[in-house]
Amino acid sequence: MTEVGWAIISTGRHPEARMAPAINRARNSRLVAVMSRDLGRAKAFAARHGALRAYDTLEAVLADPEVQAVYIASPNYLHAEQTIAAVRAGKHVLCEKPMALTIEDGRRMVKAAREAGVKLGVAFHCRHHPAHREAREVVRSGALGEIVYATASWSALALGPRPEWWSKPEQVGGGAIMGTGVHVFDLLRFVLGREIVEVFAYQDAPPVEATDSVLFKFEDGSTAHVVCSRKVAYPNNDLNIYGMAGRIRSMHTISTDLKGTLEVTTAAGVTVRSFEADDPPRAMYVSLVEDFARAVLDGCEPAATGEDGLKVIELTLAVFESNRAGRAVPVGRA
Repeated sequence: MTEVGWAIISTGRHPEARMAPAINRARNSRLVAVMSRDLGRAKAFAARHGALRAYDTLEAVLADPEVQAVYIASPNYLHAEQTIAAVRAGKHVLCEKPMALTIEDGRRMVKAAREAGVKLGVAFHCRHHPAHREAREVVRSGALGEIVYATASWSALALGPRPEWWSKPEQVGGGAIMGTGVHVFDLLRFVLGREIVEVFAYQDAPPVEATDSVLFKFEDGSTAHVVCSRKVAYPNNDLNIYGMAGRIRSMHTISTDLKGTLEVTTAAGVTVRSFEADDPPRAMYVSLVEDFARAVLDGCEPAATGEDGLKVIELTLAVFESNRAGRAVPVGRA
């Protein structure tokens, strides 16, 4: 097998604009099937994107022998049960964020995939921005010296209509934190290469909040401040890392589009690199798809595993607990 046959679960805006085109452009993938509860909608989506078949039940998708990998982009509350059903059917799963809404469900997903011998990945596309990968290597090299603190933000002005389930706490799990915050949480773990052990947070109106301000403490004593909001007109969606011997500024790189600039400052001087792509809205998603397909074909791990998704669930729930309790909350010590 030289390419992976994909099925897409859900025909929402993100699969339409980014993931279906990315699967079609990936060198090691092909779009086999799409599923929507509305069969007419599934057929129209399939026709637009060249999928071979359209289904209106998950069971039908999982019975398709040409489907090796399933991309799950359904409402957040459905991720766990759909993932578990898929992996038990022998399908590899790339799940949208958040992987699940509870730690228990996240653990069930990881366990089910492990027992089935299939890959479980999470669609943290920011790991595939070359600026973030380069920043990770700079940190690993020790060029910044001891890391002291970091700041990161992903905010926007979200005024347009959204699906009804986005306003239901039991279905969405949260507001800005689920929309963009989880990406930033994962990105900090990815670039800094260390785990978060304590959280202190403020949210404006949970559980479907518009703004989160979060302070993280890492295992080595360094800290990070994260902001995500749906109420900011002109945000600086940047990642900044400060060490005793240098600084990284990854400017305008936390986005759905591949763009921005990476500036690295050390005693040796300042290096600046700008990033462009032929298709900015889909470039990171093509890399995401190719990476997961490579994991399926070669038996390696995807860039963001189910375990990474579980870590972010733990962090997200700690944010809510900290806001409720008005104190710092430990993470990952249970």
